[in-house]
Amino acid sequence: MAHAATDDNKVPPLAKYLASNEKRERDKAIRNLRNFLTTGKNELSDLESARLWKGIFYCFWMSDKPLVQQKLAFDLSSILLEIPDLDKVWSFYKGFWDELIREWTGLDRYRIDKYYMLIRKFLYAAIKVCVKDNFKCLDKFNAILQDPRGKSPLAYDDYSVPSSLTYHLSDIYTDEVNRALSDAENDIKVPLSQILKPWSQLLAHTRNNAAYKRVSGGVIDKLIGEDDEDVESIRRFIDLQQTRKLVANSLFEEASKPTANPSNRRKLYEFVDDLRMEDD
Repeated sequence: MAHAATDDNKVPPLAKYLASNEKRERDKAIRNLRNFLTTGKNELSDLESARLWKGIFYCFWMSDKPLVQQKLAFDLSSILLEIPDLDKVWSFYKGFWDELIREWTGLDRYRIDKYYMLIRKFLYAAIKVCVKDNFKCLDKFNAILQDPRGKSPLAYDDYSVPSSLTYHLSDIYTDEVNRALSDAENDIKVPLSQILKPWSQLLAHTRNNAAYKRVSGGVIDKLIGEDDEDVESIRRFIDLQQTRKLVANSLFEEASKPTANPSNRRKLYEFVDDLRMEDD
C-alpha cells in the first residue's frame, strides 16, 4: 500500500468540491486535481485514493450535457498523460477501475453510456502511456486490468465483477490500441503477445460463455482478420502473418496450462490448429 501523503503535501479536500452541485466548483476542483496529481511528490494511501475517486465519480455523474461529458472525460483521462511519475500514473488508473467496479451496479440506464465513454477515454490514455514508455510498463497496465489479488475488469474467476465491463473492454480494446499507435515512432517494438496476455488468459480460464464469444470476436477476430481498416496502425508494426502466429502462440500457451477450463482448452486448441493450417 502506498504511504500516506505528508503533512506538507496532504490531499486537498477535493472530494466534496468534485461532487458539488455547482459546475463552477466542480471545474475548479478538476483544475486543482490536475495540479495536485501532476506536481505532488507523495503517493496517496489506498483510503485517500478511494475518497478522491469517489469525488471524481460523482463529478462525472453530475455532468448531464453531452459536450460537458465529453470534455470532462477528456480532461480526467488526460491527467494520466501528465503525471510525471509512472508509479503514480498506475496508482491513479487502478483507482479509476476500483471505483468503477464499486459503483457500477448502481448506474442507471440513463447514465451508463457516458461511463462507457469514460472507460474508452481512460483506456486510450493508459495505452498511450505504455506507447510513450516503449511498452516497458505494460506489465503494470495488464496487472490492473487483470489482477489475481483483487477485483479487476478482466477477472475471470470473480463473479462479483460486472461482466458488462469485460464485454465493453473487449469491444473497444483493439480500436484503442490501434488509435494509440497511430502516431507512434516507426522503430517502436510492439509486444503483441504481451498486449494479448490478459485476453488469452481470460479465454483459457473463463467459465462465462458469453465472455468467451465476446473476447473472441471483439479482440482476436479483429487482430487476425483480413480487413486491415480497424488495425491499420497495428499493421505498421506487425503484419497479418506475424499477428496470426503471435495470436496462435499466445492462445496455445494459456490453453496448455493445467488451470485452464477444459472446455475452453479444446476450443482454443482447435482454433489454433485451424489458424496454423491456414498459414501453412
